[in-house]
Amino acid sequence: MLYKSQTQFEGDEDETVGWCGDGGSGTFMTLQETFCIVDLLMGLMTICNLIAITLLSKKTFVLLEDYKAQRKAGKDPEFHKSILSEKDAKDIECW
Repeated sequence: MLYKSQTQFEGDEDETVGWCGDGGSGTFMTLQETFCIVDLLMGLMTICNLIAITLLSKKTFVLLEDYKAQRKAGKDPEFHKSILSEKDAKDIECW
């Protein structure tokens, strides 16, 4: 939403035009309010990422162990779907 305000300072007219991205309320937020909202949103993103990491960790550790075993055997590691269960390997194509 485009925000336009007119303020007078000692008889001079100062016209300010700015972009307001706070949902169209037509006001600018203070710096403290902005940082509070940013902190909240960063916390929510962190929670989403932690949930994703938790859900993927089982597959990740199985693949990591296979990778390490292949390296230890002196092989050039290759991905094989067969080390994962059929359900887990459904959409996986590479490391």
